[in-house]
Amino acid sequence: MFANFRIVAALALLAYVTIAGVLSAHARGEFMGDFRAFYCAGELARAHAFTYDPAALTACESRPESGFFTATETSVPAPLPGYAIAPFALLSFLPFPVASALWFTAVLACGIAGVWLLSKLGLVPFDLGIALASILLGAVNAPVGELPPLAFLGMALVMHGCKHDDRRARIVGLLLTFAEPQIALGVAVALAATATDWRRYAEIAGTLALLGALTVATVGFDQTLAYAITVVPAHVASEVQRVQQYTLSWVLAQLNVAPAGALWIGRAAYLGSLFYTYGVARRPGTDPARAVAAGGALALFFGPFVHLDHILCALPAALLVADALPVTGAIGLLLLAIPLTVVFGNPLLIVAVPIVTYWATAQAYAALGATVAALGIAGISARIGFTFRSAAATSGTWAQYIARHDIVSGLLIWIVKAPVWIGLGISAIGVVRLLGATTKEDIGR
Repeated sequence: MFANFRIVAALALLAYVTIAGVLSAHARGEFMGDFRAFYCAGELARAHAFTYDPAALTACESRPESGFFTATETSVPAPLPGYAIAPFALLSFLPFPVASALWFTAVLACGIAGVWLLSKLGLVPFDLGIALASILLGAVNAPVGELPPLAFLGMALVMHGCKHDDRRARIVGLLLTFAEPQIALGVAVALAATATDWRRYAEIAGTLALLGALTVATVGFDQTLAYAITVVPAHVASEVQRVQQYTLSWVLAQLNVAPAGALWIGRAAYLGSLFYTYGVARRPGTDPARAVAAGGALALFFGPFVHLDHILCALPAALLVADALPVTGAIGLLLLAIPLTVVFGNPLLIVAVPIVTYWATAQAYAALGATVAALGIAGISARIGFTFRSAAATSGTWAQYIARHDIVSGLLIWIVKAPVWIGLGISAIGVVRLLGATTKEDIGR
């Protein structure tokens, strides 16, 4: 009975956070803004007129839709691989408000299902998992209709498939994880590294072949080639200095490294992380499910394109570390679960800080300390303020928009973003140390 009450309470918390996130997104004119771009890309693909030129989305994105995002100053790009555009082509048969409602529900359902699978793997009680995912799922991803909850569910499915030797779960999970390719590559490398026979390689190769075929069928060969050669590099370059980025390239650009140099160093670091993932996952005795979590966390920690919505996919690694190192791991987990930039942007979420902290630690002093720390940093934020600055746009209207609106410098931005990086670092480093460990004591050595 008490367990059922905790589940109901956790879902109520998620509902509260989601409503707060929707209200905030609506007030900023961003409600379902990313989904709008995906929907419009799907509409073009359905009409066999798809192109990655953001201007092609303008007519669709600027059609007035009461209560939803409507493009005015610039079109939001949809730099998705062709296979990810395919489901939006189907959704585009529906009126936009109906499609938005379905997608909004699907995003929440994927997040909840991912938590449920992780609970079945013994990583976290279901109610605690919902509480920990509530802000990242309900306030960050769902209000704009983003894709990371699909990748999160995919990672959980892959981990489940590894644990129970379920091939279908691994294949479906990997397909879903490729909703976020930069994360999925880390997961695929971890799967390959832990393969014990040729069938695991065949699963990965077959998944990639299916995605490739679906891509060409959806957007055509020319646009597929353009995506790989032009679109992805240009989009990553356009956001190298964007305040929403959590990448090594952003750090270097903030330290006055030339954007081109920062980009190349970031790419090299990401490529190195994939090789490193393969190496550490090859250790004797490595648990494949842990390796999958590590692959995702390392791909995020060194990723070339990481927004706050992607951090949801670091939770499996954070949960593993919290189980092995209760104090350090819990700190890392909470730093990811309660991103300060979101809380400061939406004061209604301050209520969730003590609730989530107490749920995770069962310590009233921890909940009080987390709340005081958040309010203290909020006070510093109000006093110092952010320093917005313009930068030279490298290319395209989206790059120009970022250069005008989303580049911030100064000490404060480091203060509010650092906790997420610290939490991600604890999770990535901790889960790597777990690979091959046979006891909880091994990771602490």
